[in-house]
Amino acid sequence: MGRVAEGWTLRKTKGREVYHVRFTLAGARHSVTTGETDRGRAAEAAALIYADALAGRLSGAKPRPGTTSRLPLATHAADWLASLVTTHDEQTRQTYQQYARRWLTRWTTLADLTTGTAATYARDRLGVVTRSTVQKELSALRGLLLWADEQALLATLPDPPRLPPKATGQRATHRAAGTTPLSPAEVAAMLDSLPEWSSDRDDRYPVKAYFEVAAETGLRPATLHGLRAPDHWRPGRTDLTIPAALDKSRWERVVPLSARAIAALTHAAPTEGLIFGEHDYRGWLRRAALAAGLPHERASRVVPYDLRHARATSLLAAGASLPGVQHLLGHRLASTTDRYTHPGPDHARAALARVAPPVQASGPIVGPRGEWGWRCDGPPEPSSPPVFP
Repeated sequence: MGRVAEGWTLRKTKGREVYHVRFTLAGARHSVTTGETDRGRAAEAAALIYADALAGRLSGAKPRPGTTSRLPLATHAADWLASLVTTHDEQTRQTYQQYARRWLTRWTTLADLTTGTAATYARDRLGVVTRSTVQKELSALRGLLLWADEQALLATLPDPPRLPPKATGQRATHRAAGTTPLSPAEVAAMLDSLPEWSSDRDDRYPVKAYFEVAAETGLRPATLHGLRAPDHWRPGRTDLTIPAALDKSRWERVVPLSARAIAALTHAAPTEGLIFGEHDYRGWLRRAALAAGLPHERASRVVPYDLRHARATSLLAAGASLPGVQHLLGHRLASTTDRYTHPGPDHARAALARVAPPVQASGPIVGPRGEWGWRCDGPPEPSSPPVFP
Protein backbone atom coordinates (compact mmCIF):
# COMPACT_ATOMS: atom_id res chain seq x y z
CA MET A 1 0.00 0.00 0.00
CA GLY A 2 1.32 3.48 -0.79
CA ARG A 3 -0.04 7.01 -0.92
CA VAL A 4 -0.01 8.14 -4.55
CA ALA A 5 -2.23 11.23 -4.26
CA GLU A 6 -3.59 13.46 -1.54
CA GLY A 7 -6.65 11.92 0.08
CA TRP A 8 -6.53 8.35 -1.24
CA THR A 9 -4.32 5.27 -1.30
CA LEU A 10 -3.93 2.17 -3.46
CA ARG A 11 -3.91 -1.29 -1.98
CA LYS A 12 -3.85 -4.88 -3.14
CA THR A 13 -6.18 -6.99 -1.03
CA LYS A 14 -4.53 -10.11 0.38
CA GLY A 15 -4.81 -13.00 -2.07
CA ARG A 16 -6.02 -10.72 -4.87
CA GLU A 17 -4.17 -9.02 -7.72
CA VAL A 18 -6.68 -6.20 -8.28
CA TYR A 19 -5.94 -2.79 -6.74
CA HIS A 20 -8.45 -1.03 -4.50
CA VAL A 21 -8.61 2.68 -3.79
CA ARG A 22 -9.23 3.63 -0.16
CA PHE A 23 -10.09 7.03 1.20
CA THR A 24 -11.97 8.82 3.97
CA LEU A 25 -14.82 11.13 3.06
CA ALA A 26 -17.12 12.95 5.48
CA GLY A 27 -15.73 10.88 8.33
CA ALA A 28 -16.45 7.54 6.63
CA ARG A 29 -13.80 5.19 5.25
CA HIS A 30 -14.34 3.85 1.72
CA SER A 31 -12.86 0.97 -0.27
CA VAL A 32 -13.60 0.68 -4.01
CA THR A 33 -12.08 -1.72 -6.52
CA THR A 34 -10.36 -0.17 -9.53
CA GLY A 35 -10.66 -3.36 -11.54
CA GLU A 36 -7.00 -2.98 -12.57
CA THR A 37 -3.99 -5.19 -11.89
CA ASP A 38 -1.43 -2.71 -13.26
CA ARG A 39 -0.43 -0.07 -10.73
CA GLY A 40 -0.24 2.76 -13.27
CA ARG A 41 -3.71 2.14 -14.70
CA ALA A 42 -5.03 1.56 -11.19
CA ALA A 43 -3.74 5.00 -10.12
CA GLU A 44 -5.55 6.65 -13.04
CA ALA A 45 -8.76 4.82 -12.19
CA ALA A 46 -8.37 5.70 -8.51
CA ALA A 47 -8.11 9.40 -9.30
CA LEU A 48 -11.37 9.27 -11.26
CA ILE A 49 -13.09 7.28 -8.50
CA TYR A 50 -12.01 9.77 -5.85
CA ALA A 51 -13.15 12.70 -7.99
CA ASP A 52 -16.57 11.08 -8.47
CA ALA A 53 -16.82 10.47 -4.74
CA LEU A 54 -16.07 14.13 -3.97
CA ALA A 55 -18.76 15.14 -6.46
CA GLY A 56 -21.27 12.70 -4.98
CA ARG A 57 -21.47 10.68 -8.18
CA LEU A 58 -19.96 7.43 -6.95
CA SER A 59 -22.61 4.89 -6.03
CA GLY A 60 -20.02 2.13 -5.71
CA ALA A 61 -18.09 3.80 -2.87
CA LYS A 62 -18.80 1.71 0.19
CA PRO A 63 -17.95 3.05 3.65
CA ARG A 64 -16.13 0.75 6.03
CA PRO A 65 -18.66 0.82 8.84
CA GLY A 66 -18.30 0.27 12.51
CA THR A 67 -21.17 -2.21 12.10
CA THR A 68 -22.08 -4.65 9.37
CA SER A 69 -24.12 -3.39 6.41
CA ARG A 70 -27.86 -3.39 6.96
CA LEU A 71 -28.72 -3.30 3.28
CA PRO A 72 -30.72 -6.30 2.00
CA LEU A 73 -28.63 -9.40 1.54
CA ALA A 74 -30.22 -9.80 -1.91
CA THR A 75 -28.45 -6.59 -3.02
CA HIS A 76 -25.04 -7.75 -1.87
CA ALA A 77 -25.56 -11.26 -3.23
CA ALA A 78 -26.38 -9.82 -6.67
CA ASP A 79 -23.22 -7.67 -6.58
CA TRP A 80 -21.15 -10.68 -5.50
CA LEU A 81 -22.49 -12.83 -8.34
CA ALA A 82 -21.77 -10.02 -10.81
CA SER A 83 -18.17 -9.88 -9.57
CA LEU A 84 -17.67 -13.55 -10.52
CA VAL A 85 -18.17 -12.98 -14.25
CA THR A 86 -14.43 -12.73 -14.94
CA THR A 87 -13.36 -15.52 -12.59
CA HIS A 88 -16.05 -18.24 -12.77
CA ASP A 89 -17.81 -19.99 -15.64
CA GLU A 90 -21.52 -19.60 -16.32
CA GLN A 91 -22.50 -22.99 -14.93
CA THR A 92 -20.78 -22.29 -11.59
CA ARG A 93 -22.42 -18.88 -11.34
CA GLN A 94 -25.82 -20.46 -11.93
CA THR A 95 -25.13 -22.96 -9.16
CA TYR A 96 -24.10 -20.15 -6.80
CA GLN A 97 -27.26 -18.28 -7.75
CA GLN A 98 -29.32 -21.26 -6.60
CA TYR A 99 -27.40 -21.29 -3.33
CA ALA A 100 -28.02 -17.57 -2.91
CA ARG A 101 -31.78 -18.02 -3.32
CA ARG A 102 -31.68 -20.51 -0.46
CA TRP A 103 -29.65 -18.14 1.70
CA LEU A 104 -32.18 -15.37 1.17
CA THR A 105 -34.85 -17.55 2.77
CA ARG A 106 -32.65 -17.76 5.87
CA TRP A 107 -31.01 -14.31 6.17
CA THR A 108 -32.38 -10.87 5.37
CA THR A 109 -29.20 -8.80 5.79
CA LEU A 110 -25.49 -9.46 6.21
CA ALA A 111 -25.90 -8.63 9.88
CA ASP A 112 -28.09 -11.73 10.24
CA LEU A 113 -25.35 -13.92 8.79
CA THR A 114 -23.14 -14.76 11.75
CA THR A 115 -20.89 -17.65 12.67
CA GLY A 116 -23.68 -19.05 14.84
CA THR A 117 -26.45 -18.77 12.25
CA ALA A 118 -24.16 -20.27 9.61
CA ALA A 119 -23.57 -23.26 11.89
CA THR A 120 -27.31 -23.67 12.40
CA TYR A 121 -27.81 -23.48 8.64
CA ALA A 122 -25.24 -26.24 8.10
CA ARG A 123 -26.89 -28.53 10.65
CA ASP A 124 -30.32 -27.97 9.12
CA ARG A 125 -29.05 -28.70 5.62
CA LEU A 126 -27.40 -31.93 6.77
CA GLY A 127 -30.90 -33.10 7.65
CA VAL A 128 -32.00 -33.01 4.02
CA VAL A 129 -28.90 -33.32 1.80
CA THR A 130 -25.52 -35.02 1.86
CA ARG A 131 -22.31 -33.78 3.45
CA SER A 132 -20.71 -33.04 0.06
CA THR A 133 -23.63 -30.80 -0.94
CA VAL A 134 -23.45 -28.84 2.32
CA GLN A 135 -19.69 -28.47 1.87
CA LYS A 136 -20.23 -26.91 -1.55
CA GLU A 137 -22.83 -24.51 -0.18
CA LEU A 138 -20.59 -23.47 2.71
CA SER A 139 -17.66 -22.95 0.34
CA ALA A 140 -19.78 -20.58 -1.76
CA LEU A 141 -20.99 -18.85 1.42
CA ARG A 142 -17.38 -18.23 2.47
CA GLY A 143 -16.78 -16.72 -0.96
CA LEU A 144 -19.65 -14.27 -0.42
CA LEU A 145 -18.39 -13.33 3.03
CA LEU A 146 -14.81 -12.81 1.86
CA TRP A 147 -16.08 -10.60 -0.94
CA ALA A 148 -18.22 -8.63 1.53
CA ASP A 149 -15.21 -8.18 3.81
CA GLU A 150 -13.14 -7.03 0.85
CA GLN A 151 -15.83 -4.48 0.05
CA ALA A 152 -15.76 -3.21 3.66
CA LEU A 153 -19.32 -4.36 4.31
CA LEU A 154 -18.54 -6.32 7.48
CA ALA A 155 -17.46 -5.19 10.92
CA THR A 156 -16.21 -8.70 11.65
CA LEU A 157 -15.81 -11.65 9.30
CA PRO A 158 -18.09 -14.62 10.21
CA ASP A 159 -16.54 -18.07 10.03
CA PRO A 160 -18.91 -20.74 8.64
CA PRO A 161 -18.19 -24.15 10.20
CA ARG A 162 -16.05 -26.94 8.78
CA LEU A 163 -18.09 -30.11 8.81
CA PRO A 164 -16.81 -32.95 10.98
CA PRO A 165 -15.49 -35.97 9.03
CA LYS A 166 -18.24 -38.24 10.38
CA ALA A 167 -21.07 -35.95 9.30
CA THR A 168 -22.88 -37.82 6.52
CA GLY A 169 -26.02 -35.81 5.93
CA GLN A 170 -29.16 -37.19 4.36
CA ARG A 171 -29.51 -38.48 0.84
CA ALA A 172 -32.08 -36.37 -1.00
CA THR A 173 -35.02 -38.47 -2.14
CA HIS A 174 -36.99 -35.95 -4.16
CA ARG A 175 -34.88 -36.48 -7.29
CA ALA A 176 -35.53 -40.19 -7.55
CA ALA A 177 -39.21 -39.62 -6.85
CA GLY A 178 -39.32 -37.05 -9.64
CA THR A 179 -37.73 -39.33 -12.21
CA THR A 180 -39.99 -40.98 -14.77
CA PRO A 181 -38.50 -44.41 -15.60
CA LEU A 182 -38.60 -45.16 -19.32
CA SER A 183 -38.10 -48.52 -20.98
CA PRO A 184 -36.04 -48.82 -24.20
CA ALA A 185 -39.26 -49.49 -26.14
CA GLU A 186 -40.88 -46.33 -24.74
CA VAL A 187 -37.81 -44.24 -25.57
CA ALA A 188 -37.78 -45.61 -29.13
CA ALA A 189 -41.48 -44.84 -29.59
CA MET A 190 -41.00 -41.29 -28.29
CA LEU A 191 -38.08 -40.66 -30.65
CA ASP A 192 -40.14 -41.85 -33.59
CA SER A 193 -42.89 -39.37 -32.66
CA LEU A 194 -40.64 -36.29 -32.64
CA PRO A 195 -40.43 -33.77 -35.50
CA GLU A 196 -37.11 -33.21 -37.25
CA TRP A 197 -37.07 -29.43 -36.64
CA SER A 198 -38.87 -26.97 -34.41
CA SER A 199 -40.33 -25.03 -37.36
CA ASP A 200 -39.69 -24.04 -40.96
CA ARG A 201 -38.31 -20.61 -40.05
CA ASP A 202 -34.70 -19.51 -40.35
CA ASP A 203 -34.26 -19.60 -36.56
CA ARG A 204 -35.42 -23.20 -36.28
CA TYR A 205 -33.48 -25.68 -34.17
CA PRO A 206 -33.15 -29.50 -34.36
CA VAL A 207 -35.55 -31.43 -32.13
CA LYS A 208 -35.34 -35.11 -33.05
CA ALA A 209 -31.53 -35.09 -33.37
CA TYR A 210 -31.20 -33.47 -29.94
CA PHE A 211 -33.18 -36.23 -28.26
CA GLU A 212 -31.49 -38.96 -30.28
CA VAL A 213 -28.07 -37.81 -29.09
CA ALA A 214 -29.41 -37.42 -25.55
CA ALA A 215 -30.88 -40.94 -25.55
CA GLU A 216 -27.76 -42.53 -27.06
CA THR A 217 -25.10 -40.77 -24.95
CA GLY A 218 -26.89 -40.07 -21.67
CA LEU A 219 -25.26 -36.62 -21.55
CA ARG A 220 -26.72 -33.89 -19.36
CA PRO A 221 -28.99 -31.37 -21.12
CA ALA A 222 -26.68 -28.50 -20.09
CA THR A 223 -23.78 -30.23 -21.82
CA LEU A 224 -25.78 -30.84 -24.99
CA HIS A 225 -26.87 -27.20 -25.09
CA GLY A 226 -23.26 -26.01 -25.24
CA LEU A 227 -21.91 -28.39 -27.88
CA ARG A 228 -20.34 -26.59 -30.83
CA ALA A 229 -19.13 -27.53 -34.27
CA PRO A 230 -16.35 -28.06 -35.17
CA ASP A 231 -14.88 -27.59 -31.65
CA HIS A 232 -16.56 -30.60 -30.06
CA TRP A 233 -17.67 -32.58 -33.10
CA ARG A 234 -17.20 -32.44 -36.85
CA PRO A 235 -18.21 -34.75 -39.72
CA GLY A 236 -16.14 -37.90 -39.83
CA ARG A 237 -15.60 -38.11 -36.08
CA THR A 238 -16.96 -41.05 -34.11
CA ASP A 239 -16.73 -39.34 -30.71
CA LEU A 240 -17.47 -36.12 -28.89
CA THR A 241 -14.95 -33.97 -27.04
CA ILE A 242 -16.49 -32.80 -23.78
CA PRO A 243 -14.53 -29.84 -22.35
CA ALA A 244 -14.37 -29.27 -18.61
CA ALA A 245 -16.36 -26.04 -18.95
CA LEU A 246 -19.39 -27.97 -20.30
CA ASP A 247 -19.31 -30.73 -17.71
CA LYS A 248 -20.86 -30.46 -14.27
CA SER A 249 -18.05 -32.53 -12.75
CA ARG A 250 -15.40 -30.59 -14.70
CA TRP A 251 -14.35 -33.84 -16.34
CA GLU A 252 -12.78 -33.23 -19.72
CA ARG A 253 -13.15 -36.46 -21.69
CA VAL A 254 -13.86 -38.08 -25.04
CA VAL A 255 -17.26 -39.78 -25.36
CA PRO A 256 -17.68 -42.44 -28.08
CA LEU A 257 -20.81 -42.23 -30.21
CA SER A 258 -23.20 -44.87 -31.51
CA ALA A 259 -24.11 -45.04 -35.18
CA ARG A 260 -27.48 -43.41 -34.48
CA ALA A 261 -25.89 -40.52 -32.57
CA ILE A 262 -23.41 -39.93 -35.39
CA ALA A 263 -26.23 -39.89 -37.94
CA ALA A 264 -28.18 -37.38 -35.82
CA LEU A 265 -25.20 -35.05 -35.49
CA THR A 266 -24.45 -35.32 -39.20
CA HIS A 267 -28.02 -34.29 -39.96
CA ALA A 268 -28.26 -31.43 -37.47
CA ALA A 269 -24.81 -29.92 -36.90
CA PRO A 270 -23.94 -26.70 -38.69
CA THR A 271 -20.53 -26.11 -40.20
CA GLU A 272 -19.71 -23.78 -37.34
CA GLY A 273 -21.51 -22.72 -34.15
CA LEU A 274 -23.88 -24.24 -31.63
CA ILE A 275 -25.22 -27.62 -32.65
CA PHE A 276 -28.39 -27.55 -30.55
CA GLY A 277 -28.42 -24.43 -28.39
CA GLU A 278 -30.43 -23.80 -25.25
CA HIS A 279 -34.17 -24.13 -25.89
CA ASP A 280 -37.11 -25.44 -23.93
CA TYR A 281 -37.24 -29.00 -25.21
CA ARG A 282 -39.63 -30.29 -22.54
CA GLY A 283 -42.82 -29.60 -24.48
CA TRP A 284 -41.57 -31.53 -27.50
CA LEU A 285 -40.73 -34.56 -25.38
CA ARG A 286 -44.03 -34.57 -23.50
CA ARG A 287 -46.06 -34.37 -26.71
CA ALA A 288 -43.97 -37.21 -28.11
CA ALA A 289 -44.61 -39.23 -24.94
CA LEU A 290 -48.36 -38.84 -25.38
CA ALA A 291 -48.10 -39.78 -29.05
CA ALA A 292 -46.07 -42.85 -28.06
CA GLY A 293 -48.93 -44.06 -25.88
CA LEU A 294 -47.68 -43.16 -22.40
CA PRO A 295 -50.51 -42.40 -19.96
CA HIS A 296 -51.15 -38.71 -19.53
CA GLU A 297 -50.02 -38.76 -15.90
CA ARG A 298 -46.60 -40.13 -16.86
CA ALA A 299 -46.23 -38.16 -20.09
CA SER A 300 -46.86 -34.86 -18.29
CA ARG A 301 -43.90 -35.53 -15.97
CA VAL A 302 -41.34 -36.59 -18.60
CA VAL A 303 -38.30 -34.30 -18.89
CA PRO A 304 -35.15 -34.57 -21.06
CA TYR A 305 -33.12 -35.63 -18.01
CA ASP A 306 -35.17 -38.85 -17.85
CA LEU A 307 -33.39 -40.02 -21.00
CA ARG A 308 -30.12 -39.92 -19.05
CA HIS A 309 -31.57 -42.24 -16.40
CA ALA A 310 -33.06 -44.49 -19.07
CA ARG A 311 -29.75 -44.82 -20.89
CA ALA A 312 -27.86 -45.74 -17.72
CA THR A 313 -30.48 -48.31 -16.77
CA SER A 314 -30.66 -49.95 -20.21
CA LEU A 315 -26.87 -50.14 -20.61
CA LEU A 316 -26.33 -51.78 -17.24
CA ALA A 317 -29.25 -54.15 -17.81
CA ALA A 318 -27.64 -55.18 -21.11
CA GLY A 319 -24.46 -56.13 -19.27
CA ALA A 320 -22.40 -52.96 -19.78
CA SER A 321 -19.62 -52.39 -17.27
CA LEU A 322 -20.20 -49.84 -14.52
CA PRO A 323 -16.94 -47.95 -15.34
CA GLY A 324 -18.05 -47.66 -18.97
CA VAL A 325 -21.43 -46.19 -18.08
CA GLN A 326 -19.75 -43.97 -15.50
CA HIS A 327 -17.49 -42.51 -18.19
CA LEU A 328 -20.40 -41.84 -20.54
CA LEU A 329 -22.43 -40.05 -17.89
CA GLY A 330 -19.45 -38.12 -16.55
CA HIS A 331 -19.61 -39.28 -12.94
CA ARG A 332 -16.47 -39.05 -10.84
CA LEU A 333 -17.80 -41.71 -8.46
CA ALA A 334 -19.31 -45.05 -9.41
CA SER A 335 -21.75 -44.68 -6.52
CA THR A 336 -23.30 -41.72 -8.35
CA THR A 337 -23.85 -43.81 -11.48
CA ASP A 338 -25.47 -46.49 -9.35
CA ARG A 339 -28.20 -44.02 -8.27
CA TYR A 340 -29.16 -43.44 -11.90
CA THR A 341 -30.32 -46.99 -12.47
CA HIS A 342 -33.84 -48.20 -11.83
CA PRO A 343 -33.63 -52.00 -11.46
CA GLY A 344 -36.70 -54.21 -11.53
CA PRO A 345 -37.77 -57.86 -11.75
CA ASP A 346 -36.89 -58.08 -15.45
CA HIS A 347 -33.30 -57.12 -14.68
CA ALA A 348 -33.14 -59.76 -11.94
CA ARG A 349 -34.46 -62.45 -14.32
CA ALA A 350 -31.91 -61.43 -16.95
CA ALA A 351 -29.11 -61.66 -14.37
CA LEU A 352 -30.17 -65.16 -13.32
CA ALA A 353 -30.45 -66.26 -16.94
CA ARG A 354 -26.75 -65.54 -17.42
CA VAL A 355 -25.76 -68.42 -15.11
CA ALA A 356 -28.69 -70.84 -15.44
CA PRO A 357 -31.65 -71.30 -17.81
CA PRO A 358 -35.00 -70.06 -16.52
CA VAL A 359 -37.01 -72.66 -14.60
CA GLN A 360 -40.16 -73.87 -16.32
CA ALA A 361 -42.88 -75.28 -14.04
CA SER A 362 -44.18 -78.67 -15.19
CA GLY A 363 -47.43 -78.50 -13.30
CA PRO A 364 -48.97 -77.25 -10.11
CA ILE A 365 -46.23 -76.45 -7.61
CA VAL A 366 -47.33 -77.19 -4.08
CA GLY A 367 -45.70 -78.18 -0.83
CA PRO A 368 -42.66 -76.75 0.95
CA ARG A 369 -40.31 -77.57 -1.92
CA GLY A 370 -42.22 -75.70 -4.57
CA GLU A 371 -39.83 -72.78 -4.22
CA TRP A 372 -37.04 -74.87 -5.82
CA GLY A 373 -38.92 -75.20 -9.07
CA TRP A 374 -39.87 -78.85 -9.49
CA ARG A 375 -43.17 -80.67 -9.35
CA CYS A 376 -44.46 -81.56 -5.89
CA ASP A 377 -47.91 -83.10 -6.24
CA GLY A 378 -47.64 -85.31 -3.15
CA PRO A 379 -46.08 -85.13 0.25
CA PRO A 380 -42.40 -84.12 0.20
CA GLU A 381 -39.75 -86.84 0.15
CA PRO A 382 -36.82 -86.53 2.57
CA SER A 383 -34.31 -85.53 -0.10
CA SER A 384 -32.04 -82.55 -0.53
CA PRO A 385 -32.94 -79.62 -2.85
CA PRO A 386 -31.17 -79.54 -6.21
CA VAL A 387 -27.73 -77.93 -6.35
CA PHE A 388 -27.37 -75.29 -9.00
CA PRO A 389 -23.97 -74.90 -10.66
